[in-house]
Amino acid sequence: MSKRCGECEQTKFALEEDSAEFRIWYEGHQDVCSATHVGSSDAMEVNAAVKLWERSESIGFRYTTLLSDGDSKSFVELKERNVYGNSWCFNQSSLARGKKPGFHKDWVKTPINEEYLPKILPIYQRLASSELLSRCVRGLTQNSNEALHSMIWNRCPKENSASRSRVLIAVSSAISEFNVGTLKNLKTFQDVNCLVTSLSSEHLAFFTDYRRTYFRKKIKSANFKVEQEKIKFAKLRRLKIEKKLGPMYKSGGF
Repeated sequence: MSKRCGECEQTKFALEEDSAEFRIWYEGHQDVCSATHVGSSDAMEVNAAVKLWERSESIGFRYTTLLSDGDSKSFVELKERNVYGNSWCFNQSSLARGKKPGFHKDWVKTPINEEYLPKILPIYQRLASSELLSRCVRGLTQNSNEALHSMIWNRCPKENSASRSRVLIAVSSAISEFNVGTLKNLKTFQDVNCLVTSLSSEHLAFFTDYRRTYFRKKIKSANFKVEQEKIKFAKLRRLKIEKKLGPMYKSGGF
């Protein structure tokens, strides 16, 4: 959902919002307009959640969990609307009443639509695979995901509002560059648009890829990890000394 539409803003400026020309233009544009929400940003998050919940049963499933920020109002709104009615798990409901739970096929009112099962099942199998779960045991951070998010935010800062088209362009461009590299992404974009890639652009893109690859290998190297441990140990040692003797250095303190 978005509160802005770049095309509308430009056309309002060019034709004036109250003019007949703008109204005629908007009649043909409103079906593809990027502005899909009117109101505050907080309300947009709530409305988006309600929209997702209300349409879920029409495509054969129900949401069971909402993961959001602590100050999100979406959960409260969904609870008040009671979108699914009394949706407490029939198994827990039966146990609470001291009865034997029945079978899923008799109680689940919205089973997964078989039409969507071939698309959902591979995702579930991959998420539940031993190979993927074994990678989680190491407790590492999601650096790859964070790197991709950073590339998207560089193109479309999350601090500023943006139109739907700009977000789509930013996400598509970032994913392409993340997967195939800056140089190949640049050449593909130029070829699609029948543009010539300059040597300086190719050189800059190549250097960007080289730098990213270099630092990635460096971070994974054993020497880098040893150096990081040394820095961490030195920092902890300094903090212990400062806690015992007070600050060892303070700008302008002597």
